[in-house]
Amino acid sequence: MKRVAVVCVCSLLIALSCSSDGDDASSDTTAAPDTTESTTTVSTTALPPPLEDQSAPPSINGIVVDGDTIWAASVAGDVVLQIDPATGAILQRIPTNGAGPDDVEIGPDGNVYYTGFANGEVGVIEDGEARVIAQLEPGANPLGFTSDGTLYVGVAVSGDAFYRVPLDGGEPEQIATDLGNMNAFVVTDEDLILGPAGGADGGVVLRVDPADGSFEPVVTGLPPIFASDSDSEGNYYVLASATGEVIEVDVDAGTFETVATVEGAPFDDVAFAPDDTLYISHFTTPQITAVDPDGATRVIDVGTAG
Repeated sequence: MKRVAVVCVCSLLIALSCSSDGDDASSDTTAAPDTTESTTTVSTTALPPPLEDQSAPPSINGIVVDGDTIWAASVAGDVVLQIDPATGAILQRIPTNGAGPDDVEIGPDGNVYYTGFANGEVGVIEDGEARVIAQLEPGANPLGFTSDGTLYVGVAVSGDAFYRVPLDGGEPEQIATDLGNMNAFVVTDEDLILGPAGGADGGVVLRVDPADGSFEPVVTGLPPIFASDSDSEGNYYVLASATGEVIEVDVDAGTFETVATVEGAPFDDVAFAPDDTLYISHFTTPQITAVDPDGATRVIDVGTAG
């Protein structure tokens, strides 16, 4: 889950729907609006210099915008990276020692939190090093903070559960099971959870009350969806990662509409920057597609091959 400021969403949708793709993978990609909620921290310091080692990870999974940089998790690379989106340069590389990190989020303390899909760890990055704060089951994936600073983590694919995770090393509390593989969720202004579920069997949007773990489907009949976000006006979007469809969902009406399609699938996660640039991570390559507010697109190659 991620929170960010988004401006002129309607204009962005129009621009994206009118854009066209070229043959150069590093330039155009028909793009769409997405709205992955990203807890975004405004950068007040200069970027760190690029690392000497710019070896690219095998792929990019969860992403979150943090000031002028992007934090990205790579399950296959077993690493969390800080990336300069202007160049693709890797600024920090934090090994996670077997966690296989799937998603990242900025906590209320400004630190980067991650989930370990491979071994179920939940960790935090402090002073450039990863530290484990909780142990869940393998499949730890989406994570997000409610307004009071409480961390919630979902388990999907290799498990199916929802946890409240103390930040002080206390025992995690399982508050729900059998959610249907709810993945990248968002936290609403009312501190409710909205998340895509159903996996490859077909998409539903769940609404979860983290106070007691109760949940209900609020929208059904969607294609397989694996990521979601809300814009600054509270409009909710889900991403069909296998096709690149960005779908606006009206939770109250129970309806949905595909507003654009981004080429380059399969994708994994999405995040908006404060300047309304949309970032979409690639599931099988070390790339992130950036869509500017005017609809111009480019593919960011993270690091260098090898």
